[in-house]
Amino acid sequence: MRIKYIQFIQNDLRKAGVNKEDYKIWYLNQTYHLHLVSSWQVFIQDQVRWSFDELLDIDKSSYASELLNKNIEKYISSFSTPSKDNTENLFKETIGIEKITFLWEACGKNFSSMKFLYNLAYATSFQAEQVVQEIIGKPFNKKFSLRHPEI
Repeated sequence: MRIKYIQFIQNDLRKAGVNKEDYKIWYLNQTYHLHLVSSWQVFIQDQVRWSFDELLDIDKSSYASELLNKNIEKYISSFSTPSKDNTENLFKETIGIEKITFLWEACGKNFSSMKFLYNLAYATSFQAEQVVQEIIGKPFNKKFSLRHPEI
């Protein structure tokens, strides 16, 4: 992610001793949050699309497939504010996966670390893949373990 460069810019501003430094850093922080939430929202939307594609076991060019895709895209495009509850609702309403955020509790609560967000993304992907494999009747033999357990 390129949003990490916002932190580099903040450090450069501090070293350079610019005018209105606090205001500029505050503005960069707001930009950082906006980009982070937007990136998370797109990740969740892509995860729903992936799960839906994995579950859709019919001819992709059929009328039914096109209709289902349109309906899924309506839900996905209206998805915003990617909170835990909204994420749960999106997965449940679009593809019937409940408790997609079940593993989020294991990720900790260190919101100041990008590793935390990586852990959330990994937990979401893991849970989606596990449920999809169970639904389509394929074995799922992976064990859940955080990529960054130290946070």
